[in-house]
Amino acid sequence: MVTAICTAADSGYILRVVREGSSEPLAEKDLTHWPDWPAFSFEAAHAARCELVMLGCMIWTDSITPDSLLGWQPVPGDEGSRRGSIRSTS
Repeated sequence: MVTAICTAADSGYILRVVREGSSEPLAEKDLTHWPDWPAFSFEAAHAARCELVMLGCMIWTDSITPDSLLGWQPVPGDEGSRRGSIRSTS
C-alpha cells in the first residue's frame, strides 16, 4: 500500500508519498503558503488532492468516508498531519 502524508511545516505542509513500512519518500513536495494554514480545511484537502494528481497519484475513492476530509484522515499521535491511501494514475 502507498500512502500520502501531509505533515505540518513552518508555513504550510510537506506532502510525502511513502510505501507502507518505509520512511523513504517515493515523492515529496513542499507546500508553502497553504490555504488556511495551519488548519487542514476543505480547500487544503482539495489542493492536496490536486498536488497528488500532478505527482501521478490519487486518493482511493473508497477511503472517502464520513469521518475523512476528501479521503484525508488525521494521523494518530501527530496533530496537524493528515494521511490518505493512494494509488498510481499511470
